[in-house]
Amino acid sequence: MSQALDRTRSAVLGVAAGEADSLKAAARESLRRATDAFGAQTESALAARIAAAEAALQEKNRRAVAQARREGRLQALAARNQGLDEIFARAGQTILGLPAELRRDVLRRWLAECDRALGGEVLPAASDRPALAKLVAEANSRRSPAAQLRLSDRDAPFSTGFVLKTDAYEVRRSLEDWLEEKKRELAINLG
Repeated sequence: MSQALDRTRSAVLGVAAGEADSLKAAARESLRRATDAFGAQTESALAARIAAAEAALQEKNRRAVAQARREGRLQALAARNQGLDEIFARAGQTILGLPAELRRDVLRRWLAECDRALGGEVLPAASDRPALAKLVAEANSRRSPAAQLRLSDRDAPFSTGFVLKTDAYEVRRSLEDWLEEKKRELAINLG
């Protein structure tokens, strides 16, 4: 009986060893598939993270380049404006240094451009008061009594020119305003 038992035991052990080998092979295959799936999933997630990081880096780089360009344009604009300011400051000084008769001609022209049908009060710049006193008297000789100009005791708030105040409007004619207007006109072309 011992032989039959040994044979049965051997047969059971053989079947068990076969099933164990089969289970081990299945487990190995399952582990290999899970490892491959995990590796593919990890590789895919890593690739997505790398792509996102590269995209973020490219966007950051694009923004930095755009910011640098903006700052460069602003610096160029500031340098251009500073240059314009210096040029027009020198031009203003040159104009102020012109002979009195040339400045008087400019004041005469500015006064003549004002509406002849309306009178008003002329506030002269302190430096132009003597010239404008004569010019107002000259202009009044060609104006109707209702459209006469009066020279104010008050001064205009700039270095040369005048303010004409009427009942309907106010006209400012000054070297500063004229230079600012010319600077704005030129600034567009210098862009």
